[in-house]
Amino acid sequence: MVETKTKETIPQEAFEELRAIVGPDYATMDPVICQAYHGRGYAREQMWFLGCSTRPACVVMPATTGEVARIVKLCNRYGLPYTPASTMWVIQASSRFRNDFIIMDLKRMNSMEIDEKNMIAICGPGVIYGQLLEEILKKDMYTIAPGGGSQVSVVANHLNCGICPLCYRIPLSDRRINGSEWVNPEGEIIRLGSLLAGENSWFWQDGFGPNITGILRGQFGWNGGMGIVTRMSVKLYPFQPQPMTPEGVTPDTHCVLPPRTKFYNIRMPDGESLAKAMDEISKAQITANAQKVPVAWRQIAKSADRNDFWNAWDNTTEEDIIKSQILRVFIVGYTSQKQLEYEEQILMDIIEELGGQLGRTRQTDQSLLKMSDSAGMWMMTGGYMSNTAGVDSQRLCAQTGIELGEKMLEYNPPLMPQYNDPGWYQSTEFGHQCYLEIPAYMDPDILDPEAPTYDKAEATRVYQWYMSEVPAIEVKNGFYSIFDGQHIPVRLKAPAYHNYHIWVERFKQEFDTNNLSNPPQPFDIDEIQKRYPEFVTQEAKDAISKIAKS
Repeated sequence: MVETKTKETIPQEAFEELRAIVGPDYATMDPVICQAYHGRGYAREQMWFLGCSTRPACVVMPATTGEVARIVKLCNRYGLPYTPASTMWVIQASSRFRNDFIIMDLKRMNSMEIDEKNMIAICGPGVIYGQLLEEILKKDMYTIAPGGGSQVSVVANHLNCGICPLCYRIPLSDRRINGSEWVNPEGEIIRLGSLLAGENSWFWQDGFGPNITGILRGQFGWNGGMGIVTRMSVKLYPFQPQPMTPEGVTPDTHCVLPPRTKFYNIRMPDGESLAKAMDEISKAQITANAQKVPVAWRQIAKSADRNDFWNAWDNTTEEDIIKSQILRVFIVGYTSQKQLEYEEQILMDIIEELGGQLGRTRQTDQSLLKMSDSAGMWMMTGGYMSNTAGVDSQRLCAQTGIELGEKMLEYNPPLMPQYNDPGWYQSTEFGHQCYLEIPAYMDPDILDPEAPTYDKAEATRVYQWYMSEVPAIEVKNGFYSIFDGQHIPVRLKAPAYHNYHIWVERFKQEFDTNNLSNPPQPFDIDEIQKRYPEFVTQEAKDAISKIAKS
């Protein structure tokens, strides 16, 4: 387990300067408080159980962009690494590999301004999706609630992921960003996009000269490795005027859908007809969402607790998975009830032609519109990490999902059996792309060296699944995962993807000369590979190298 005795490597004079910047109540080296920031959630199980996660030496809570800039300059002056975090996923933003990290907790920066006329929201990093959605739904507007849940930061999610089933009609997050305020890794305040024109010009990601928002993210972001965005304007989208009505008592709660919204569960004959239906829906440019979810997720939704889930799941077979080709569709009458009826008729024509059957569908929501139940992903085993996720062609997403589902059969146990399920995939951006994600579940006690049921051999197999089997299949198919650097060593895969790690290193050298912005991101898992070389098999290395040289 991790060493909890953190060396006091921050000079006292540096700490006193931090207190002077933010005030004495908002900077601490108290080991008890710092321990609360010790990351141990989603994907950081790798750090936690392998002894790589460290308690931060200091936590500081700035309230303004100016304070953030002064802290970053101080870190550069003293050579201290810093990690920015603000909301629920601070558990993932832990310091690691060294003992002198400063955690910059940005939750005090929670300003939110909604420009109803121009349909934008200007948010600080402390604003979560739940707060934003609650306010904009009152104004007949909407944005996504990401898979990470409505408790995540709006700013951080736009920078690093920002994908949701509603990205079928709403763009992916890199195109939802407008003007931004960025403190670069050396402490300079830079305004991006139209914000160059002044404080009232938040409306555009582009602006005068090159669009340098691309420095902050491509398909994915830097996870805190490229400075700190302190304010961001994000696009909002029209919805429909009626409110969603909450019902029930915990844990049996849901929202009743407004009349101009409707869910459809459609049983398709096979995977090919399901994919074809998604194609035809996209061509017709109807619906707000079309997706296939893992069968395990549907069982989660039906289960009252973990025992209830396992009573049903233990009786599941591969044949049940093959038969369960459920296309889940959501339609919104954005302009009127007639729009919903029109799109519904086209949908019915498509599924009739392809042999689909409309099933009984509850007109309530527990997850899509506000993602309030995303924490349920941990329910079955207590441990969860996605194997892969990314945006690509429908063909490539389907192929990669099938191969990973088949390969996972060899890893049950130590992973929870999923009976050859090819994962979750959905149409994005009107079917021009597709999103694939395949979750994997493990018992954390198998990975924990201090647990009575710790099994070193099985723990090694879990890590080999993530760090060897998954990247080998991705590279074979040409599928690019957004989880490189979170579960997968970047330098292992990058040679097969035009050596993109070289460009990553060049950007870090240019903009983060002292390498203090959340180091060693995005090479965290590369560092784990150095410490535990057995996690990356020679077979995986050879397979990836062969593709890279071809």
